[in-house]
Amino acid sequence: MLLESMLKDFARARVICRPPEPISVLQTAVNTENVRSLLVHAADLAECLDDASVLTEAQQVVPMYSPDSHERPPFKEAPSGLVSLIVDARYRLMMEQIGRDLLKYSNSEYDDPIWERPAQYLGDVALLESIRSGREEFKEERSETIRTRGDSGDPGACQRAVLALVTSARDRLRAQLPGLTKQEETRERLFELVENQVTEILSKGRIEDQWDYIILKHFSSYPDMRRFLYDKDRPKAQAMLKYFETPI
Repeated sequence: MLLESMLKDFARARVICRPPEPISVLQTAVNTENVRSLLVHAADLAECLDDASVLTEAQQVVPMYSPDSHERPPFKEAPSGLVSLIVDARYRLMMEQIGRDLLKYSNSEYDDPIWERPAQYLGDVALLESIRSGREEFKEERSETIRTRGDSGDPGACQRAVLALVTSARDRLRAQLPGLTKQEETRERLFELVENQVTEILSKGRIEDQWDYIILKHFSSYPDMRRFLYDKDRPKAQAMLKYFETPI
């Protein structure tokens, strides 16, 4: 079956045989002096993003050079357009990986602020408000139950209702990955959301929840993403991450 798939789509045989892992792709530094390496990297990015245009556009920048060729390219370093295209695709992939991590960490059954994040990441304001109001109702019912020693209030029902909303947001996010960042409107909204969050985390000087941790960890982990942090902020970000990871 695998061999049949590879033979049907020979151009993608390598990635069909061994699909690239988003984290590994993001941890690979961009080599601006090796055009063939960049084109192979573009193929991996296209696969992870489910967006063939990433590789197509990369090949259009250097039409005279094939990723399967071992010939020396006619330039000392890759064209800036190719590098820029790949860095942009890597940034998109980072945004999608944040979405995957949200799916991983937002399944708590406890009263957790990260419940709101999948809806926020999807940009669904109505769903986000419903989850927020549900969380508040749950906390109120829980407080009432404690106050009356169980004679009134039904926090369990409120919790189940809000978790149903969170589950719907998680299911929608899962269905859109990969490919969430294909649309320009979605892409720009996500970039703004995450970049503003990074600025807010750094201004607070502390990581308050798993969402903060996820975002700052991604911005601090990948070689070309570090350019989005000022030099003075990098040690601060690393110290905040280390402190959050340390058991109390």
